[in-house]
Amino acid sequence: RYHIDNQQAARVNRVALKLLSAAGAEAASENDVQFLDWTARLHEIGLSVSHGGYHRHSAYILENADMPGFSRSDQSRLALLARAQRGALNKLPEFAPEGSLSDNDRLLVWLLRQAVILCRNRAEPRLPDLKVEAGSKRFRLTLPDGWLERRPLTRRALEDESVHWHAV
Repeated sequence: RYHIDNQQAARVNRVALKLLSAAGAEAASENDVQFLDWTARLHEIGLSVSHGGYHRHSAYILENADMPGFSRSDQSRLALLARAQRGALNKLPEFAPEGSLSDNDRLLVWLLRQAVILCRNRAEPRLPDLKVEAGSKRFRLTLPDGWLERRPLTRRALEDESVHWHAV
């Protein structure tokens, strides 16, 4: 119905789960893994409405669509994760100091955002061995020396991403 690019959704899903695996099994619960999987598969659903701000359209659809099997709170969580997949995080009330975002959802947002960046050219990324450190206040993605130098657009996107996270 929404013409999702299933191949891109699968790529983003694989990369997000690889990043989660690199962060360690204790980083997220089975329920968190399921939400990461669903959000990665549905993150571009808003492209059927408009390319500009598609993450906001994705969130709106996920929050308001009739989705049998999902409670309203499940849909709200999916919508939050989809909305936060790109753009300035400090514009989202959940990321305010008094916001209601859990550490688990903060991690899922970070994982999804990194996966979207690493899959930005819509081709299967040839990811090297990478290292992920995830804590309640800090995330770190470590790539081998020279990997980003051969990918200047990805490097720039990751630098911009760092600025967004430092703002919150």
